[in-house]
Amino acid sequence: MFKEAGKNMRDTFKLAWDIDKRCIISITVHAFCVAMISVMALLLSSYCIEALDTAIPYRTIIWNVILVIFAIFILMLCGSYAEKIKSARIFHTETELNSKVTEKNLDMDYEALEGSEIQEIKNKMAQDRNWGWGIVSFYWYYDELISAVLKIIMSIIVIFPLLCGRGMTGKPYYFILIVLGLILLSIGISIYTCIKGEKGMRELLEKPIPASLSSYIIYDKGLSYNNGKDMRIYEGNKLCEGLFDNEYNFAREHGKKFERNMGLKSRNLSMIKGLIMCGSYFAVVFAAKSSGLSIANMVKYAGIIYIMCENLSLGVDIFFEFKLTCNRQQSTLDYLNYPNKMHKGSLPVEKMYFCDNGDNDYEIEFRNVSFKYPTSDVYSLKNISFKFKVGEKLAVVGMNGSGKTTMIKLLCRLYDPTEGEILLNGVNIKSYDYKEYMSIFSVVFQDFRLLSFTLGQNISCDCEYDSYKAIESLEKAGFKERFDSMEKGLETCLYNDFDSGNGVEISGGEAQKISLARALYKNSPFIILDEPTAAMDPVAEYDIYSRFNKVVGDKTAIYISHRLSSCIFCDSIVVFHNGSIIQNGSHQELLSDEEGKYYELWNAQAKYYV
Repeated sequence: MFKEAGKNMRDTFKLAWDIDKRCIISITVHAFCVAMISVMALLLSSYCIEALDTAIPYRTIIWNVILVIFAIFILMLCGSYAEKIKSARIFHTETELNSKVTEKNLDMDYEALEGSEIQEIKNKMAQDRNWGWGIVSFYWYYDELISAVLKIIMSIIVIFPLLCGRGMTGKPYYFILIVLGLILLSIGISIYTCIKGEKGMRELLEKPIPASLSSYIIYDKGLSYNNGKDMRIYEGNKLCEGLFDNEYNFAREHGKKFERNMGLKSRNLSMIKGLIMCGSYFAVVFAAKSSGLSIANMVKYAGIIYIMCENLSLGVDIFFEFKLTCNRQQSTLDYLNYPNKMHKGSLPVEKMYFCDNGDNDYEIEFRNVSFKYPTSDVYSLKNISFKFKVGEKLAVVGMNGSGKTTMIKLLCRLYDPTEGEILLNGVNIKSYDYKEYMSIFSVVFQDFRLLSFTLGQNISCDCEYDSYKAIESLEKAGFKERFDSMEKGLETCLYNDFDSGNGVEISGGEAQKISLARALYKNSPFIILDEPTAAMDPVAEYDIYSRFNKVVGDKTAIYISHRLSSCIFCDSIVVFHNGSIIQNGSHQELLSDEEGKYYELWNAQAKYYV
């Protein structure tokens, strides 16, 4: 248990240090200055009383007091500067952590990202950040903990001579026993209270709160203007009210338990504080009566015993809170440290062979490829084998759910085959450098997403972009007429999520054209269109494919569709059915087979393409 807690605290401290080491340093400096000031102020009071009671010259007393006050002043300046840095940086740590999580999200294997294990970790992260348990709380508790520890250390240094009997006549054993008793009492009651409180907190905070997830969905999704139409048409208020009622009842019971737990803890710690105050003065008075302790030392040691015992009690409480906070960061650490399992090769991809006027005597081969998703026992693809040359136009057709999109995910290495292999010029694609291999593809997936950013940022996926190239890509994708109507051009914000009242709403067909422009802007050797015209009518679809066939030029293009208007532009066609390839050939070859699936599909849709 303690070993695990220690590991959690070390890992969390390392994460916090990596996020913002200056924040950690400023917190430590501030805590040191505060601790020094409190102890030095107490020692100064004791010195003044003792100096006035002895024959020390006033000039000496004044200079010593000035020196100590000057030192306190310097400490106050340093502490104030450190606190300024701390305050300025501490609230940016959550943003920095989110940045790290986003980087990990982009670097993580897609297979893991789509899997149930990562989804569970994400849900745990969301719950752990609930109730203000983000990384910011680590810095808060670290500040309080390091301050308490430093005050304890300084108090021990000051009180140590007294515990050794210096400055006292007679035998100070009783005094030492009283002080040790106070220390043990404050630590013991604090540990008991905190252990009991921590158990209650764990039961409360680690209990799943599905209602919170429901309210998040309502606030973030259900009440957005995009979903407002459905919520009104289908009287979504009934769903909202039911979910909020459930959450309210749960939160009320949850809150009562939390308040009882915190109230018990607060009452016990307040009692400890009172006992420490009484005990420290009793111990010093006892020492003064029995061992001749001076008035100056009475003031000094009474204050220092109180500071030490109070911070021992406070330190124990903060330590348990700190430990609990570190435990709450483990889901984030699990996510950040989640290992990538896909093999990342090192061979360079010779892109010059894929470019215009390059050597196109290269080919992609699927060799006996079978695949099933990690959470499924059913094969989505079974024993797929086919080849196509770089520079060709390939159409992949079939009914919904036949395995077309899965094949593309394997080609782009979002997943690796369960069986078999995919070869690029005779070399397994796993052998190529992963990022470099991914860079040769521009894909428009059927479930593509546009973000509520500017049009230019959506096309380039960057804050800085080539405006001429972006506009050219939009024109090639058939978006020119709509683009010309946008007053802000590429700076036009899509949707109204962030630029309320100034954003533009776009239709499904327009969104698909923007996604096509994004694929053209990337200018990759391979262009893959996965159901790119599903939201368009047959005439618009034919226009897009005609235009795109010219734009693609000598690039390798793969068109995936269960609608066959793309096929007449392609060099070869692969027909999928139930996860297998049942036909492979040119448009005319497949159409001549009147018993084949392609002939059936073509004639069923022919009326749209006459």
